[in-house]
Amino acid sequence: MLLSAEHQEELEAILEQAQHPNDLVRACRLVSSGLGFDFYVFGIRIPQMKEDRQIVLSGLPPSWNQVYDDRKYMLVDPLILMSMSRSTPFAWDQVDWQASARVAEMRAESYRHGLDFGMTVPLHGPTSSLGVFNLARPHQPIPVNPADRKLLFARAHMYGTRIYGRLNDIAIEQMQRERATDFAPRERQSLQFLATGLNAKQIAAKMGIKPASVVTHLGNAMDRFGASNLKEILTKAVLTRNVLLETYPDRVDASAVFVEDPNTPPVDPAEKDATTAD
Repeated sequence: MLLSAEHQEELEAILEQAQHPNDLVRACRLVSSGLGFDFYVFGIRIPQMKEDRQIVLSGLPPSWNQVYDDRKYMLVDPLILMSMSRSTPFAWDQVDWQASARVAEMRAESYRHGLDFGMTVPLHGPTSSLGVFNLARPHQPIPVNPADRKLLFARAHMYGTRIYGRLNDIAIEQMQRERATDFAPRERQSLQFLATGLNAKQIAAKMGIKPASVVTHLGNAMDRFGASNLKEILTKAVLTRNVLLETYPDRVDASAVFVEDPNTPPVDPAEKDATTAD
């Protein structure tokens, strides 16, 4: 299934005009619906020295997002692991859902949230970024006929590549803007220790400098960004990812950008039969 001419035109306009990841939620919905899927999630992860930048646009049931994070399924998610080593789309019936007890548990739970049948489009960029475009639906299996499956995969990859390219560009543009207003190394280090609750004397001991020097570094950071107090400058440092309160993102909601699609169809897990199989 291809997008209608009207939706294709809308998609092109979105890709051309998008300035923020939120702007691409509608593009993901157009593609997922056009290909016959109820749900989607589009995520990218860009390696950085300080912390990987993760962006997630979710058209999955919010109830599933909550379970996925609470049970830390990202750490064992075979769709992500397979996407790291593949460049071509695959259906979920090609996945070894019995690889471990945790993976089997994840699959059983996903049925309860309407994610019965699905496919994944791995996407790889020039900056070593990884993109994963998952499409799912509760009723209709992925075509078994090789020709039909190949055609679906090709179209999903075509549209996914377009969205991935724009989302990756937006993410890099955001990082470049952040670096333009970056902190000096000693300022960043002082703020990182400050975020852990240390005072100037304790920070000085960690950094091997005098407490007065710590005060100077923090004061310089405040002057550069027009902050009136330490709480304000620390907030700025956290928002610009110069101070990290968490390490490698292992949750959806720990993403630098996490957007939930308000048009996601509702699902009642209590009404789903968890024994349904691909």
